[in-house]
Amino acid sequence: MNSRFLRLIFSMFLVVKCTESLLKVSQGRESTIHIDLDAVKYNYQQLVKKLPQNHPIMVVVKANAYGVGAVAVSKTVVGLGVKYLAVAFVDEGVHLRNHGINVPILVLGYTAASDGGIELAIRYNLTLAVYTKEVLDAIQRKAWYSRRRVKIHIKVNTGMNRIGLEAEDLVPFATTIRNGFYPKVEVEGVFSHFGSLSDYPNLSEANKQYARDQLNTFRRVVNLARKVINIPIAHMAASKSIELLGEEAFMDMVRPGSAISGFMPFTKPALSLTSIVSAIRKPVKGQQLGYQVNSTATGDDWIAGVLLGFADGLSRDCSNGRREVLIKGVRVPIVTRIMMDQMLVNVTIVYPVAVEEKVVIIGRQGQEEITAEDIAKMCGGSATSVTSQLSTRIPRVYYQNGRMVYYENNLLMY
Repeated sequence: MNSRFLRLIFSMFLVVKCTESLLKVSQGRESTIHIDLDAVKYNYQQLVKKLPQNHPIMVVVKANAYGVGAVAVSKTVVGLGVKYLAVAFVDEGVHLRNHGINVPILVLGYTAASDGGIELAIRYNLTLAVYTKEVLDAIQRKAWYSRRRVKIHIKVNTGMNRIGLEAEDLVPFATTIRNGFYPKVEVEGVFSHFGSLSDYPNLSEANKQYARDQLNTFRRVVNLARKVINIPIAHMAASKSIELLGEEAFMDMVRPGSAISGFMPFTKPALSLTSIVSAIRKPVKGQQLGYQVNSTATGDDWIAGVLLGFADGLSRDCSNGRREVLIKGVRVPIVTRIMMDQMLVNVTIVYPVAVEEKVVIIGRQGQEEITAEDIAKMCGGSATSVTSQLSTRIPRVYYQNGRMVYYENNLLMY
C-alpha cells in the first residue's frame, strides 16, 4: 500500500470525521475560505443559457480556479456535462488527473521543449498549446518514444501580444505540419486570447472595437489554415467576450473561467473569506501601532487585530484605510500597513467587540457585502487577482446544499 493511497484514505476519514463531529478545520486562528459549490452550479447554468443548445464548453480552472478550488470546480462542472477543461501549465493538469479527473485538459501556456513537461503531459494525457517548431518537434520525438499520440492546439496572437504565432504565420505553420513528419501529433484545435477586455463591463468604444478586430483577424486566418490542414476546434471567447460579443465570438467552443467562479454580473460569488478578532486595544495618540506611529487616533478609538495578512494573499496596497472589512455587519477600515500574518482595523463604530468576533473579509454579513470586485476597485487589480492570490495556507471549506461536503488544509496535508 503506497503513501499516496494511505494519504487518500486518511483524507477521506478526516472528511467524514469532520462532518460528524464538527472538528475545527482551521487549527488555531479560524481564518477560512468558504466555497459555495451551489453557486458554481448556478453560474454554469446561467452561462449555458447564453449559448446555443449543446454548444461545447471548455472551463478554465487555472490558478486553482481563480482561488475557488480547481479540483472541486472541475468535478462540479464535469458532473454538469462539461467535456473539456483548461489549465495554465502542465503541473496544474497533473494535479487534476491525480484527483480522478479524466476529461481532456488543455494546457494554455508554454511548455518548454527542454525540460520534463512534455513527458509529463504525454504520461497524463494532456493537450498542449504549441506555437514554435522547436516544441512541435520535441512533442513528436518524445511521443514517438512513448508510443503515444499527442493532441495539440495551436496558439495564435491576434493582439494580446503575449505568446503565440503571429496571425499571419498560422498558415505557414500549418503548412509545416502538413509537409513535415509528425505522425504522433494530432492538431485538435487553434485558439487565441482577447487583449482589451480587462475593464469589462466599463469598456471604452476603442477597446470594444479592438476586441472585434481581434476576432475578425482570428476568423480570417483560421479559415485560411483550415484549407491546409484539418483543425476541428477554433476557440477564442472567454467569460467577458461571451457577454460582450455574444454569438459572433462563440465559434466551435467557448472558454469561460471567471464566470464559473462568480466574477461576472450574471453570476453569484462562489468564494468568501472570514477570520476572527484576535485582540482589542485603545491606543494613545502617538503610540506605535503595528509598524507605524499612530498620529490619527483621538484617544477614543478602538483598534482590533485580525488574523490574516499579506502572507495569506491580502495585498499591502489595501493598507492605510484603502480597504474595509465587515464586523457586526458594518464596514470598518484597515489601519496602518497590512502585516505578514495580521492586520489592524478601527472598530470604534461597532464597539464593544469581543475577541474571536467574526470578521468577513470577502462576503456578506448582515445587510452589507464586500465582494472581490469591491476590493479590486479599492486597491487595484481585478476580482480574479484578489482571489487567485489567496494563500494555500488558508484552509478551504466546500459547501453543497448548505452543508459542508469537503475541506482542504494544505498545512496539515488533508
